[in-house]
Amino acid sequence: MSINPSTLRQVQKFNLSATARVLEAYHARVLRLARGISGRSTTARKIVNVVMRQAARSAHQWHHDDAPERWFLHHTLLACRRCIRHLPDVSEDELFTRAGSDDPAFRALVSALRQLPPQQQEAFLLGHAERLGDRLLAVAMDLSTTAATTHLSAADQTLAPLAGGRIDEFHKLIARAWHDGINPQVAESATIDRAIVRHVLPRRAWCIARPIFVLAVIAILGLFTYRLWGRIDW
Repeated sequence: MSINPSTLRQVQKFNLSATARVLEAYHARVLRLARGISGRSTTARKIVNVVMRQAARSAHQWHHDDAPERWFLHHTLLACRRCIRHLPDVSEDELFTRAGSDDPAFRALVSALRQLPPQQQEAFLLGHAERLGDRLLAVAMDLSTTAATTHLSAADQTLAPLAGGRIDEFHKLIARAWHDGINPQVAESATIDRAIVRHVLPRRAWCIARPIFVLAVIAILGLFTYRLWGRIDW
């Protein structure tokens, strides 16, 4: 997903509507990642709120076209790591319930997936459900490409034998659950608006007021200097 360079330049200047457009563009992806990794929509909403607040605070620092995508991938994963305390039971896990399959083998595979070390879980889901390439997988996990693909390979080696030759079928079921109910055209405007009002609006106001403030300070200093100069007995 790419952002128009002119939009990004406006974001760097704390433009409210441009910042809102960027946050809206990535909202669905953040929700998808958060829900898939946490297994719960309720937890995912909390993660989305955290990420949108952080994005509104950091967006002016994005100076390259790929910066928003890299930022959202990495910081969504960081927020998941901080916010997820316990993974749900497989019967309540949305990776299972949204896949539309009651297959006991698939249920066992989801259960085994959730028992993997956290980085292997992340690599598996980002690689097979979100379909990230090696480079973006490494960016999201903040690892070298070699380390990220090693985690993915380890997860595959653990889970593939449990699938009984049906691993590709189970990948598709997980991808179906991963994307189910996520509408990329619908963003939570209230969440985004709150983030912008709190973190972008004050900076935008300061950008507008700063020249006036500087001129006022210069005028006051000039007046003070003029009066002080007039009082000196030469």
